[in-house]
Amino acid sequence: TGSSGTSGSTPGLTIELMAAGGWPSTTQGATVPALYETPTNKENFQFVDFQDLTDDPGVEYFEWTIKVPCNISLSSMTANFTWTTAATLTSNSVVWAIQARAYQDASVLDATWSTAVTIADANNSTSYRANLSANTATFTPAGFSSGVSNLVQFRIYRDCDNASDNLAATARLFCVTLNVSQTTCS
Repeated sequence: TGSSGTSGSTPGLTIELMAAGGWPSTTQGATVPALYETPTNKENFQFVDFQDLTDDPGVEYFEWTIKVPCNISLSSMTANFTWTTAATLTSNSVVWAIQARAYQDASVLDATWSTAVTIADANNSTSYRANLSANTATFTPAGFSSGVSNLVQFRIYRDCDNASDNLAATARLFCVTLNVSQTTCS
């Protein structure tokens, strides 16, 4: 009873993939996480740099691995991206992409990723402002099995080959927020 009781809706859950907790892919990897300190108030942020097409003619990947308990469902999940740039290019956009792969007991590790989903997000036209994208379309990690624990690998990249990615500058990713739901364990 009520919004969180037995007859109410189940609240949404989020999983945060922070830049400091991930790593660049061995092949075509983005940068390692770096530290940025604001000049006046000395706040420190970890971020990962993703070059634009003019600086790097290929896609750069960054990854995380997390263990997801059996009561968390990743089917029909969405993601959003928090990023910044040193550039002041008015309203030019970055296109972010995410893929995922889930593994259960005895799963083969060298397995196919899910189809990537993308989201374009416009820069706020002033350097070092927080840019928070909208949610991607829904997606499910390849190999995901509901109701059991899953080891899940996430891979993100800047889709600078996409015509909507027109920010001619480095995009600095702080984190990816995964929007997931609760389920029951098998």
